Amino acid sequence: MPTIITIEGQEHDLEAMSRGELLNLKSQIDGRKMGIDSQIADAKTKVHTCGEYSDPFWYRRAEHAARRMGRQSQTIQIELARKKELQKERNRTEVPISQYFLDVAREEMEPQDFRDMLDMAKRCRDLAREKSDA
Repeated sequence: MPTIITIEGQEHDLEAMSRGELLNLKSQIDGRKMGIDSQIADAKTKVHTCGEYSDPFWYRRAEHAARRMGRQSQTIQIELARKKELQKERNRTEVPISQYFLDVAREEMEPQDFRDMLDMAKRCRDLAREKSDA
């Protein structure tokens, strides 16, 4: 089931979005939330400094919007984490071509020729390690 959030009347299917698109959307939401949080903080400051209360309907809507945006940001963060875990799992299950090559070479070559070639490859690897350490 797709994860869909609605922002300003526009639906966004998070599962269908790329990592970059998700990060961009999260940044937009977080920026808007910061603006609303700032307005709420200003309204609270006016109460404490001047005793001037803001419109209660505006205040309730602003707090509701800030909470909604916080939940949306968290939902996007969860989707980012899910995609990252899926990518890690894909990377773990992908077998490098060198393993397939070794399996085919082991089957197709004479055992002694295969061992000789494997020993030569190990020497090349060790030589490359020595050069990189120097």
